[in-house]
Amino acid sequence: SFIHHMKGHKERPPYQCPQCDYSCSSLSYLLNHMYWHAGYKLYQCRFCTFFSLYFASMVRHSHVHTGDKPYCCELCQATFTSTSGLERHRRIHAGTETPFVCKECNEAFKTSDHLQKHSLLHPLLYQCAECSYATGVLSNLELHIRTHTGEKPYSCSVCQKKFRTSSHLKRHRLTHLNVGHFKCEECGYCTAHNGNLKLHLRIHTGEKPFQCGQCSLAFRTSSHLKRHLLTH
Repeated sequence: SFIHHMKGHKERPPYQCPQCDYSCSSLSYLLNHMYWHAGYKLYQCRFCTFFSLYFASMVRHSHVHTGDKPYCCELCQATFTSTSGLERHRRIHAGTETPFVCKECNEAFKTSDHLQKHSLLHPLLYQCAECSYATGVLSNLELHIRTHTGEKPYSCSVCQKKFRTSSHLKRHRLTHLNVGHFKCEECGYCTAHNGNLKLHLRIHTGEKPFQCGQCSLAFRTSSHLKRHLLTH
């Protein structure tokens, strides 16, 4: 039918190789693919069709699939897949960039459009069996499942308090070092930024000011709502 035909146009990736049937959602992916036609030696991702002229670039790209985030923010302990992602995140603390943050890899962007284009790199391959949460990174799903099971494998060596993730443990350790200026009276969470504390307090109050316009679900943060909207 005509409708089915038009859906084919909508779902087709926007960048098409002029020499073969390869298509992709990123111009950089297409350029790397064209290098392959030109006979250059390329490094290919073992998880997808990504190519790169440089081994280091391929390794950085592979973090998208493995969930590895080796670069850590010294202010809030958020972790990132690349140094560029960490640098963009630091601008959020400096107040020079709008925090449109990807929940899959913590990359930050100036506009929601840039974030939406970036999200095409994270197809939602892994679905939680308990709720509507979906992610493109298996390790993120494993972390999410702990919200249902209650598993907290990371323990503080000072007070024995346990946490779901290593980043939560790192952030908690700041409370013992008296580094954070803003402290939660409910659980001891400590941060150097008042905005982070306000978001954290919603965990205790249950406040969910961001509501989906297509169903009745509500969320603590706008980023959680954006991620949910991908399920509709």
